[in-house]
Amino acid sequence: MVAEVPDPEFGFPRYVWSPRFETPKDFAGLQNTDPLVFGPSFLYSNCQQTTVRGPTGVRHLESGSIILFGSYLRGDFVLDTLFVVSRYEDFDRSDYVAAAAMAPSAYEDLTLKPVLLNLREDRALDSFRLYIGATPTDQLNGMFSFFPCVPREGAPRGFRRPKITLNGRSTPSMRQAKKLTPIDSLSEAKTLWDEVVAQTRQQGLMLGTRASVPGVL
Repeated sequence: MVAEVPDPEFGFPRYVWSPRFETPKDFAGLQNTDPLVFGPSFLYSNCQQTTVRGPTGVRHLESGSIILFGSYLRGDFVLDTLFVVSRYEDFDRSDYVAAAAMAPSAYEDLTLKPVLLNLREDRALDSFRLYIGATPTDQLNGMFSFFPCVPREGAPRGFRRPKITLNGRSTPSMRQAKKLTPIDSLSEAKTLWDEVVAQTRQQGLMLGTRASVPGVL
């Protein structure tokens, strides 16, 4: 269900979505959900991992990596989701059974099938890496994945996503692109994570760590 927000202020959502899962009858042309924040842990499996030229650096991340998913908004980077890689499972178009087994039951229909059944022919042999996010109950060096949020009763019109500034590590002007910067240790990763958490909380937001699809996950 989708509800339009009348006369939204700048930076606030124009629509509020209430998710509902139904098993698709046909996967042709469907968009996938990536990263997926529904279920016991966040999952990330395909976005920006490959192009017609082959795998990108995002396809080869290791445990302890931090991924900031977000958007460009009038010169600022605003955060949608922070993903901390806990572990991963590689898979390809013809064999994703092991990857599906590491995910909630609906994940195959929400993400894997829409991706793998709609690959262009020039990308048919691509492989992917399913990343499983760290959680508050399964942290990695004190880090866990989260999305900015506020209690619903306190924000009937939604909220502005937090502006995140990380000198040298983020490029706010990038659109539909990615930037990879090396992190030399888990200690350095934790410092970066702490800074994003601090900036998120300073803007009056909380850390959401799990969301459920009604009746499914």
